[in-house]
Amino acid sequence: MILNYAVYELILKHKAELEKLNYYSLAKFLDQVNDDNSLISVIDKLEPATPRRENLSVYREILRKEFEEEY
Repeated sequence: MILNYAVYELILKHKAELEKLNYYSLAKFLDQVNDDNSLISVIDKLEPATPRRENLSVYREILRKEFEEEY
């Protein structure tokens, strides 16, 4: 398999984020297949560390007005 050079650059640029996503997906999978009687879930440890995105809907009206005025 040969990657397009732009895809290769994108992967290199976002390598750290892609690795975190991969590890998170693996942890979710392992939590599903591991015994339910496990004392501590890996995901329970990771979830609080995962930053939550704030609600950005307050900016929707501002952006709509900005783009409507241009056209």
